[in-house]
Amino acid sequence: SEVRKMVSGTAADEDGWHILETAQLPKTYLSSLKFIVNGKEHVVENPHPRKTLADYLRSDLGLTGTKVACGEGGCGACTVVGGPISSPVRSFNACLRPLCQMDGWSVTTVEALKSQATSGNCCRSSTEISDSACYHPVQRKLADGNGVQCGFCSPGWVMNMYALLEQTSAKNLKPEDIERYFDGNLCRCTGYRAILQSFHTFVEPGADVEDRHRSVEFRPPERLSSASPKDIRRFASPDGDLQWYSVFSLDQLQKLLPDIAPTEPLFVCSSTGIRGVAKYYAGKSPLALPELPKIAVDISGLPELQERPAILSNGATGAVLRLGAAVSISDLLQACDSKTSSTSKVLGEHLHRVAGTQVRNVASWAGNLCMARAHPNFVSDVAPALAALGTKLQIHRAEGASALAVEDFLAEGLRPEGAGAALVISGEIPVLEEEDGETINVFRCYKTAQRHVNSHSIVNGCFLLSVDRKSGVCKAARLFFGGLCEGLLRAKTLEAAVQGKVVVPDSFYTAAVQGLMADIKSSGGLSKDSASSDDYRISLAKAYLFRLHLSIQSLL
Repeated sequence: SEVRKMVSGTAADEDGWHILETAQLPKTYLSSLKFIVNGKEHVVENPHPRKTLADYLRSDLGLTGTKVACGEGGCGACTVVGGPISSPVRSFNACLRPLCQMDGWSVTTVEALKSQATSGNCCRSSTEISDSACYHPVQRKLADGNGVQCGFCSPGWVMNMYALLEQTSAKNLKPEDIERYFDGNLCRCTGYRAILQSFHTFVEPGADVEDRHRSVEFRPPERLSSASPKDIRRFASPDGDLQWYSVFSLDQLQKLLPDIAPTEPLFVCSSTGIRGVAKYYAGKSPLALPELPKIAVDISGLPELQERPAILSNGATGAVLRLGAAVSISDLLQACDSKTSSTSKVLGEHLHRVAGTQVRNVASWAGNLCMARAHPNFVSDVAPALAALGTKLQIHRAEGASALAVEDFLAEGLRPEGAGAALVISGEIPVLEEEDGETINVFRCYKTAQRHVNSHSIVNGCFLLSVDRKSGVCKAARLFFGGLCEGLLRAKTLEAAVQGKVVVPDSFYTAAVQGLMADIKSSGGLSKDSASSDDYRISLAKAYLFRLHLSIQSLL
């Protein structure tokens, strides 16, 4: 019940030790994690909060097939496959995944992919066995199709294809499904054609649908040797400067916060933003290491945040898609693709252009909003789309729970005193049909970036208009822009300018442009952008309004 601590210059017992009362003892938390790599269980004691899964694989386990290039989830060279044990596997970036978050996970790396029949031969000389006998089917197809040059990015391409075929039978895939799945992989040698054509052979007519990659030798077990208790975990750097806590209930979180006060922690879910592109918006050199929070609290294990997407009736306001804050962007996208409503389809297409597959597979939709709240100069593609639809967030703060619109949640980041601590629990996204009686609901999302996918917007715009079918009068409008002003711009003057007007005449577009310019001025003017001129960004916003105008006319 007592701890003896060495002191100097203070009263101590005869041995030079000071007696601390029991009440002074620091609370103890679990400090180890357990996970599986290529079928083998690993236990790690007190991992450094800065250490990533890629660091551990390469430096501790010597699994150097997992490459590190960009270090921010943009190139896919570090792609591995895994997820919580007994859950569907997904590809994700090992360079972004904190080792502290790997408890209870199973991971497969490129070293595990071997031919089922002759996997033991893969360490023998190539002169003793045929390449086709040693290669895994995905590797063999890539090699046969001349999809490899320098080879640095090849493990990432292989692992992403491995993940796709583990999730979906080849007989249910189309070539375009394969191409879309690789929006998070870069290759600086081949020009992509040879790689994609190699993988197309999995779905070509006459292809053997059973010719799939199965890492039989390293098939992960169904469970760990012993389940890790769901108690608070604490990991810290040797100097204690960086601390990481993991909680598994709101009650644990409530008990933890007083222990780490007065330091305000940063709530993290997947850490893709913090360790990836946040450095570009923090006023630091992009070449610097990510600036990690002094105290991070992992909330991804909270059951309330893991609520799966589901359509609920919300009384007079209609149906909503309700989902927990920790749901990944990929899961939200999949939920949108599976719905028949027109707004869900448009939202799904828009989300396909957010980041790349590996990032979307683990990054949470609410985390994207929180990053936009913390860094108003971050042009979020998720925020304007959800705001235009009228999404409501369920927020927990120290003073209690509340519901908040997306635009109001983000506006807190612009306050002089700072945003303040807030925990997003869930969200409710309205689900609208394009044709609702005599009303036409027009939902459109536009984005311009340096690449079609896996690239931040220069300017984006997401719009929802309700138009009377007979008269063509705009009855209601919600119009949002990103990349024009600091933070998310709700164009309220523009909304007022178009409501009550017939949408067909050219005067509708003219009024819209005038309203937009007034909104930009009232919001403090255009934000600074060293890469794109003011005139260019304004021209993009005007073009979005013109496309919206034409889109509405085609429906009347």
